[in-house]
Amino acid sequence: MKKLSLVRSLLLFSMLTSGVGLLLFCMGFLVFDLQAFREKKVNDLKSTADLLSSNANSALRFGDSEAGDQVVEAMRVRPGIRTAILYQLDHKILAWYVRRDLTGKYVPPQEPPTGVLWAPDSLSFSETVFLEGSPVGTIYPG
Repeated sequence: MKKLSLVRSLLLFSMLTSGVGLLLFCMGFLVFDLQAFREKKVNDLKSTADLLSSNANSALRFGDSEAGDQVVEAMRVRPGIRTAILYQLDHKILAWYVRRDLTGKYVPPQEPPTGVLWAPDSLSFSETVFLEGSPVGTIYPG
């Protein structure tokens, strides 16, 4: 084996440590970016749920499925929203919307899952809907 000169050894060592440092920096940046992306998606879905909740509270209180249909149908302008479901307090579905490409393929859950739910191909969130401080149902956009 041929010995490297001192200059070449130092240069190789310097390049190796710089490369490892750059690789670690890129990996850290990727992890941070993925986490920020996930947080943004969750916050966006929560704000959508809050908007739906403020419009659906009276429909849930009075069991008005026509008004509930109008509220969830507004999600058709948000292509990222696959489904939106309004559940009454007894977990019966009052109204639901399914994106056009999923019609006939999607079966709504019998009961809304609790909180944020990440799946391999989707994100969903459920929260309780209140009217004048008392719960009237649950909203489940996904």
